[in-house]
Amino acid sequence: MSPRHSHPGPVASSAADLNTLLACLPFTITTAEMAAAALGVDQATCERWYRELADLDLVRPLGLAGAAYRTVPSLAPSPSAYLAADGPVERAIGWLGRSALAAVADAGPFSTGATVASDTRPEPAATFATVCEALVWLEVREPDLRAALEHPVVRCPRARWRLALAVCHVRQERYDLGLDGVEAHRWLATAEAGLADARADGGHRAVRLLQLARAAALRAAGRPGEARDQARLVLDGAARHVQGRAWYEIALASLALGQADDALLAARTATRRLTAGADERAAGPAMALQGRIAALLGETDLAHTYLERAQHLLSSAGHEGRARQSGERLLRLGPAFAAKAQVLDAVSASSPRSGATAA
Repeated sequence: MSPRHSHPGPVASSAADLNTLLACLPFTITTAEMAAAALGVDQATCERWYRELADLDLVRPLGLAGAAYRTVPSLAPSPSAYLAADGPVERAIGWLGRSALAAVADAGPFSTGATVASDTRPEPAATFATVCEALVWLEVREPDLRAALEHPVVRCPRARWRLALAVCHVRQERYDLGLDGVEAHRWLATAEAGLADARADGGHRAVRLLQLARAAALRAAGRPGEARDQARLVLDGAARHVQGRAWYEIALASLALGQADDALLAARTATRRLTAGADERAAGPAMALQGRIAALLGETDLAHTYLERAQHLLSSAGHEGRARQSGERLLRLGPAFAAKAQVLDAVSASSPRSGATAA
């Protein structure tokens, strides 16, 4: 369990103090919830201060959930008290890290709904009603997550690995869906730095999550052999669900190495691990991968069964992008199914009918 931190009392008494905090932060999108956690005041007070700053055009409201604001560049001073250890800036970045971890828990491809990561409590963090909401939060906040990682005030390994894990998640989501903005080598550097921070923090689960992030980054960087070796390191002593995620990465790496039969076996193992004593929807990505591999092996019927099931599981879990991807692969199976049906019809027409007498 995460230790409770005793924060100092309020350090703000006016909108000017909020403006000073915003000028110190390395990111531009902020919320009253975050500011309240950083400044030690209630959220309603921060909301009022934000409105005052908006009237002065020092912040601009954004059309996002959670009453988010974009900070206007400011010449406000950065007093040392704000930048001190456990000061408002570090507390704001801590809130961002906890929120990022919660978003990854809710938006990860193996998630089945909104469940805030247990180790983000009892300290405040953003919450998400749906997978889509968490995904949007991560995508919009990714530049701020990277900026926070590079800020010298972020001294805490726990905050750093949480931020790194979230950045890696965004990159993997883009990569898996075939989108731009992957930057594989930068992704790999983030994963490796996050892994070092997770080890310094001492949490075994955090280390395994960053090992999986590194495996995915290695695969994206064109190093599937190393990716598979990294994923195999996760298996020893991990929970079944984490083992399932590792087998999924092993399957993807094997596929990239041209070993489709091994990849299919690994994907099946991933499915079994992910569904053992858990919500079947968690196996959606592994089921989709089985369908993709079966199609490559020419097992069209099997591919259709897997992809159809994966599309249902992913859609019901809220992963619409991945569900659409499975649907597109199903459509590409269409011509193969039509050709197969024609062959079966021809075979049937040329075969003697049951009970018929040969001429």
